[in-house]
Parts: sequence; structure tokens; C-alpha cells
Amino acid sequence: MAVLSGGRVDEILIERAHRPWRIGSIVLARVTAVRRELSAVFLDLAGDDGYLDGFSGPIPHEGESLLVEITSESHRGKAARVTTDLSLQGELITMTPHRPGHAISREITAKGERSRLRAALGEVLPEALGAMIGPQAKGCEIPALLADAQALLDRWQRIQALIQAQSTGAAPLLLQAAPGPLEQARRAAPDATAREGRDGVLFLEHDIEATIAQATLRRVILDSGAALVFDEGEALTTIDVDVARSQRTTENPITLARESAQAIARQIRLRRLAGLILIDFPRTKITAARDKLSAELKQAFAGDAEPLTIHGWTRAGLLEITRPRRGPSLRETLLEDDPDLQPNVNTIALEALRRVLRSSSGVAHPRLKCSNAVKLALLGPLRPAFDEIGRRLGARLTLEPDQ
Repeated sequence: MAVLSGGRVDEILIERAHRPWRIGSIVLARVTAVRRELSAVFLDLAGDDGYLDGFSGPIPHEGESLLVEITSESHRGKAARVTTDLSLQGELITMTPHRPGHAISREITAKGERSRLRAALGEVLPEALGAMIGPQAKGCEIPALLADAQALLDRWQRIQALIQAQSTGAAPLLLQAAPGPLEQARRAAPDATAREGRDGVLFLEHDIEATIAQATLRRVILDSGAALVFDEGEALTTIDVDVARSQRTTENPITLARESAQAIARQIRLRRLAGLILIDFPRTKITAARDKLSAELKQAFAGDAEPLTIHGWTRAGLLEITRPRRGPSLRETLLEDDPDLQPNVNTIALEALRRVLRSSSGVAHPRLKCSNAVKLALLGPLRPAFDEIGRRLGARLTLEPDQ
């Protein structure tokens, strides 16, 4: 999924069918270990390892079932993070069944409007089932709010019924699947129009493939001639604002700070950068330039679903920021983990299938020449995509290994 604003790509969401997203999944997990010295619980999440940081209430014991929501994907060998503070997302309302009380977004300020919405919510959801009415509910019709609340209540009751139907020790069990790219895109841009393309044609039409390619480059040139240099590491990501090689860079540090902040914010979203991020901005005696960089970044992520926390400038003159890690970055999804940053085998195999669909219509016996690694990927984890190609073409695609 690509989210466009004003014809420009703002966000790219990629889910691989053989490894579906798990953020937002609700799982009846099984406790595999309890580490009291770390205040940590390790879990079996029905196909993945989980990690609960801290105890709330009685300390669970090994083998016990625990109802959790996955808040971040497993990453570089680290277990997926989970929480027992569940949240169910609706169109207008977020339900928090383990956190009682009803609340309304601060963006809805009129007392009459707040009273109207609160009274309507109480008709469906008791205070014991917590809920937050989001800013998108401002001015909404009461029937729409009631329908959203009822849908959330029905979903919660289905989850409870599934738990009660399980025999003791049946965990782990997936109770609610994670929202996929389409749902995530709708949350990121609720007023946008969704268009569905086939075989990558729509991405080519809007030049999104070029944007994806640029978002995996180490170096991005700005209009002023300055450059942003991205280095993703195991522990942190660094972004260097490089003006040394430019002959055209503006001499106004405040203008450079504004341009850099806007470009950095966009690249953080496109690249899905998270964790600890350090920004190296050119040293200047004009402190307003550093303030401008911080302020512009803060503004760019105001109200974002994955907020940016600005910790300030280090003694070495680096701007330190963090962003919640939800899953792999764009580079980790598409490229090999090597200095050359070549596309990984899954990326190559899926692009090959898209090209087959665009160029093999009417061919009686289509063949794909590929490396043995691509063949193994198509007959292994990507087998559902490979089989779909055969159905779409009306003929089995022959894989011809060619190093």
C-alpha cells in the first residue's frame, strides 16, 4: 500500500504473505518463562516468541494462559513485545476493555458536543468497558457512533466466547488477526480514496517504484544541494546533514534546518525508521537553527500514530530522537543485510512474478529464467504467490534455473 498526499508518496506499507503482520493481534498466549529479576514474562504467541515487560497484578506462572496484544514485531532475533492493556480500534472509537472509563479526544472542545457523544456512548458501552472517542467523531451522526460502539462490543464478546470455549492448556491461540496494510493505510489517511491496482501497474503509473528505490538509497540530495546520509545499524540509525560536498547549499542555517527537517520527517516515514535516531546537523553559532530543526520535526509528527520523541541535543551536538519500533524498516524488508544493499531474494522473486504477469499474457508455456535461490523462494515461502500466477495465466509457470 502507498499513501499519497498531493500526488506525493507519504508512506509505504509492505506485508509479505508468508510473514503476515502481527502488530495489533490479540492472542491467548502461553507463559514459557518468568524472570522476576527482570520483571519480565516470556510467552509463546502461536508461532512467535513474545516478551511482556513488567507485571500488572498477580505474577503469572509458567504454563499459564495470558491474554495479550502484540505491540511490536519480533526484530533481529528479539521477541515481539506485548501488552495486557488491550485496545480494539473502531472507526470512531478505541475500546480499552481492561481500562475502565470513557474519555473524549481533547480536539473536541465544545461542551455540548462532548456531552452529546458521551451520552450516546453510554447507551452501548458500560463504563466498565473503557473507551476513547477519537477526534474523527467530531460532528458525527449519533447512529454512526452507536454502530461503531456496537461493533466493538460484538468483537470483544466474540473474543471472550473463544476463550471460554477453549479447554485448559489450549493456549497459544490467535483470537484476532492484525490489521493489514489496507486497514493501516485507512487509519493513516481516513479521508483518502482507496484504489486497487494489479500486477504493479498502478505503482508504475504513479512512479511509486522510483520512490521506493530512492527510500532505500543511503544518500538523498535536497533541493538546496545539501544531502541526507542514512546509516541503519543494529542499535541505532544516524542521519547526517551533509553540506561539505555541495556548491549550492544555502548560507542561511535556519532555511537549511527547515528544509532538512521536512525531508528527514518524510524519509523517516517512508523508510519506517524507528528506535534510537541521531541527527548530525552542521555546527553553527546560530542556535535558532537547531531550535528550528527540533520544532519542525515535532510539528511534522504531531498527532502521528507512531509519535516521535525529541530528547534534545547531546554534548557532542547530535539531535537525539526516538520512535516506537513496530516492525522491520523498509530497507530490512526489501534488501539484503550487506554493505551493497542489494535486493533480497524475496524482493527479486516477487518483482519477477509481476513482470511475468505484465509480459506473458497469451503465452502457452511461460518460462521464467532465474537463479536457483529465486526458484527455491518461489517454491518455498512464496509458493502461494507462485501458484496464483499459474491461475492468473491459465498455465503453469516453468522455472528454469540460470545462474
